[in-house]
Amino acid sequence: MDVLKVTLCMLCIVIPHCNAAPPVARQNVKPTQALFQGPQVYLTVSPEAGYRNQGGTTILLDRLLVINWANFQNTAADVIGIFNEDPSKMSTKALEEYPVNGTSGSIKSSVRYERRTLSASMERCLGFWVAYLRTEDGVTSVLKSSCLQVYPTWMKDLKNEIGNVPLHSLMIPGTHNAGSWIYYQGLPSEGVLIEYTYCHEDSIYEQLIHGIRSLDVRVGHYPNFAEKWYTNHGDVRIRPLQPLLDDVKKFVAETGEIVLLDFHRFPVGFTNADVHRDFVAFLQQELGDLLAPKSLSLSVTPEKLWELNRPIVALYSDDGIQSQYDNLWPGVQQAWADTNNLVELESYLGSSFNDFGCKRNAWSAMAQLTSTVEDIIIRPGFGIRGFANLANLPVTNWYQRESWYSKAMIVALDFYLGTNVIAQAIEVNRNNANTCV
Repeated sequence: MDVLKVTLCMLCIVIPHCNAAPPVARQNVKPTQALFQGPQVYLTVSPEAGYRNQGGTTILLDRLLVINWANFQNTAADVIGIFNEDPSKMSTKALEEYPVNGTSGSIKSSVRYERRTLSASMERCLGFWVAYLRTEDGVTSVLKSSCLQVYPTWMKDLKNEIGNVPLHSLMIPGTHNAGSWIYYQGLPSEGVLIEYTYCHEDSIYEQLIHGIRSLDVRVGHYPNFAEKWYTNHGDVRIRPLQPLLDDVKKFVAETGEIVLLDFHRFPVGFTNADVHRDFVAFLQQELGDLLAPKSLSLSVTPEKLWELNRPIVALYSDDGIQSQYDNLWPGVQQAWADTNNLVELESYLGSSFNDFGCKRNAWSAMAQLTSTVEDIIIRPGFGIRGFANLANLPVTNWYQRESWYSKAMIVALDFYLGTNVIAQAIEVNRNNANTCV
């Protein structure tokens, strides 16, 4: 959240941190036992990136698939592999295959999740499967498999399960600093400023298609530019805000899904209330017919928002401004550890449920590590990608704990495809496993 300023070689480089209505009765029975206890296999996408030059051509080494497995009683003959077809068709040959070396584990492959055009109507599986295989008496069988997939309509798909559940009782996958994204292109995407500024590698539309439903947005005001509203990361201007809003509108028009749009910080140019009012007028012009009235409160259900055709909940962190508008909700409270230490992050997030959980307010667990000035000086190439690589698998594991997922609301991520949190949130919501009322 705070802007880091580092003077390197007499050049000042600005590096941003990557860093009460009554409850509605549930209609679904909660699970009788904790989730995520059985065998699991899933694919994630490594946030690490690199490139090599080969015969004058740049070969990108980003978006490599990571094989993950958990809760198996493994034997010496067990293997796990990546496939480009459903492995239940036993004639399918693995693209890569590895011996299983423990009950749980993670292996980074050399298989790349290539960019492709995403849409709400596309096939859910993206052409990559992971399978845990066991051979006994010469016969190989698939014990567990899953595919890398998109979740463009997961809320509507769970209409029967979550339609009458309050918003504050849903686990919602989100992106931290959602507008701070960049497509990796090799050398042009390297450098300390880029490494410590960009938190994602997918556009807003792509984030939503993949299953993200809460967007943490930072806005800058640049009155002397052709477009005066920009997404920012701290003091760093990223790109015009208009495409972000267009992506959200396109997505909700195609899917009817609910999106939480959190205007969380205004780091540049919001010098007085008039600038805020000018910005709100712009939002009303762009989104007004889609914005849910805050009189509904967070006890509102998805069913009610669908009935009203008001799928966007706009949250605004300036209380003096949002209180003047019927369709701007109080801003999201962010549980931010402000640490580059994984043990401290786990401890802080674990204790955050006492301070934020189950209070019927919008709150977000900021499930990422935060760089320090020392990190930037000593490890200029490590960046947000490096910290996400350290945190994302542990975050996935932490949110498999019943004590965490049962009280979670928004979980905000960096390089979110490096986690399995979207799929886990869907499973929590499918089972009404969030205990907040």
